[in-house]
Amino acid sequence: RPLLSFDAQFEQLPHLQLCKELLAQLFGTPKTCRRGMAFVDHVLSFTWLDGRIWVRNYQIADEKGNPAGARADATALDALNLVEVGPRFCLLPIRAFAGAFRGATLYQNEKYLSPAQQRAAERAEKQQDFERKLKRKSKRKTHEERFAPSVGEFDDLFAGGDE
Repeated sequence: RPLLSFDAQFEQLPHLQLCKELLAQLFGTPKTCRRGMAFVDHVLSFTWLDGRIWVRNYQIADEKGNPAGARADATALDALNLVEVGPRFCLLPIRAFAGAFRGATLYQNEKYLSPAQQRAAERAEKQQDFERKLKRKSKRKTHEERFAPSVGEFDDLFAGGDE
């Protein structure tokens, strides 16, 4: 049975309260589960950072690194450590609806860009770079034409070869 640990932000922001309930139902083990063990051997940590939910999985182990499991003494809690065993991943909430896949929008991530929007932004940036390059080339060409070296009387002095 995992112990679920949520960041304090999950109590402060309304859309994270909804996410907390969803994650607790998804990753938690009901107390009446037939296959659930009566002890806690790992911790799932949920943290809100940079607009994402970061999930990390830790195992409760003793000083030697052995899993604590059912044989952990209640008196030896100081000897227990958390060891990250993975997997770790992050979730990016995009939109939360009032119903199942539709209804009023409860939360929408304003900073989210779909992959198609990201590709379009990259193409627009490349187009701007190309336009800047063409502008620099035309400026350079007009500069060279404006300040072209003038033909002087000594320019063809050594051009004739041996005579």
